[in-house]
Amino acid sequence: MLHPINGIYLTKNDSVHYFTSHLLHFHLLHFSVLHFYIFTFLHFYIFTFYILHFKLSHFHIIQLSHFLIFTFPNFTSKKYFSIFVTMKIEIWSDIMCPFCYIGKRQLETALAEFPDEEFEIEWKSFQLDPSIPLQSGQDVFTFLAEHKGISVEQSIAMHKDVTERAKSVGLDYHFEKAIVSNSLPAHRIIHLAKTKNLAGEMEEIFFKAYFTEGRDLNDDPTLLELAVSAGLPSDEVLEVLKNDKLFLNDVHTDIIEAKQVGVQGVPFFAFDRKYAVSGAQPVEAFVQTIKELQK
Repeated sequence: MLHPINGIYLTKNDSVHYFTSHLLHFHLLHFSVLHFYIFTFLHFYIFTFYILHFKLSHFHIIQLSHFLIFTFPNFTSKKYFSIFVTMKIEIWSDIMCPFCYIGKRQLETALAEFPDEEFEIEWKSFQLDPSIPLQSGQDVFTFLAEHKGISVEQSIAMHKDVTERAKSVGLDYHFEKAIVSNSLPAHRIIHLAKTKNLAGEMEEIFFKAYFTEGRDLNDDPTLLELAVSAGLPSDEVLEVLKNDKLFLNDVHTDIIEAKQVGVQGVPFFAFDRKYAVSGAQPVEAFVQTIKELQK
């Protein structure tokens, strides 16, 4: 259930290299208890100085912190750097994917087991079927039957199984209400929400609207209503709906990046670009992944 992907380690930035080389000198000294506390204070002070003086990016802060934590296990603790180190979780997802909503709930349950850990969640776009017409209006049972080459009865049975799985994590699916839609407009609005730090709220509202309430996510008035309920300014949402080019590149960039990372299906969760969980895995899979990164 753990899938390693390309790790990112300390970048040889000149300022970072200079800082760490000086700390290596300190590490060779013999420490008394007093020296330990002096070192800890200087450690934190110099760390902060380099962040401010060299205007290190968030990426460099994280990598430098990880370097110090693992290089100085006797004198460095993650608790000293909790204000700097945030575990980043990137989630490739599609609003039309029932397992993405389930996976979201599984992840949320796992994160609740780490109340002292800081997490940065970034939602990324993915389309399971970009060829769906913008005004499809087809019911999901018929759509899946035609797409998979199975009978409608078989499709209904498959959706019943998914409904039961959703119920196990507290979700109430009503596929009999769902209207098949092209998820592109919703993804563009989610990217608008990202600029307001409301992507998580927007994802939740769209998921519930589609799988529970049977709302049409290709209907502009419906999209406007849902986006405003998430806290987005109505005028900006209307601009996105009127101009189909707005945030289109952002959606495409996410999809291209998914291929580069190795995403073959959604949901897909990348943890600090070091580990990934593919699919709506049990809560334990997410917990195990987080614990691996905490080591």
